[in-house]
Amino acid sequence: MAEARGRESDPASASAMLRAGGLRVTPQRQMVIEVLRSAAPAHLTADEVWREVSGRYSDFNRSTAYRVLDLLASAGVITQHRLGGTAAHYELNPRGTHHHLVCARCGRVFDLEPDDLSPLSRRVRTRLGFVVGDLGITVSGVCASCHAAETAE
Repeated sequence: MAEARGRESDPASASAMLRAGGLRVTPQRQMVIEVLRSAAPAHLTADEVWREVSGRYSDFNRSTAYRVLDLLASAGVITQHRLGGTAAHYELNPRGTHHHLVCARCGRVFDLEPDDLSPLSRRVRTRLGFVVGDLGITVSGVCASCHAAETAE
């Protein structure tokens, strides 16, 4: 029991994250957070989250997955990204702002740190006088592995 309470007080615990987002703690919400945490740094779709959680908790249905993900995103507990294609992808929020590189061949997603785009923000300010605020960029291209496979053929 003391172990459970110790985890509960951990600011990174699912319960603490829900409370910080002003949300009630429910088993479904906790499970979604745990699935996203265990998948990190991967970015999961709602269907991937649903499959993972329903494998552990059979009463968890697809519509619940979508509702929980929408609620967690609205509360700022998780972040929703559009990484190309039609499905949204989700990840836990504690990492802070970052951007994404998406391979058009294999679909892998790579994180791009804000510092990588600082020169762009400075250039936009210098050239246009525009001060960049919230910046969310997804760059599509071909990853090193896919590029090497293409050139080897």
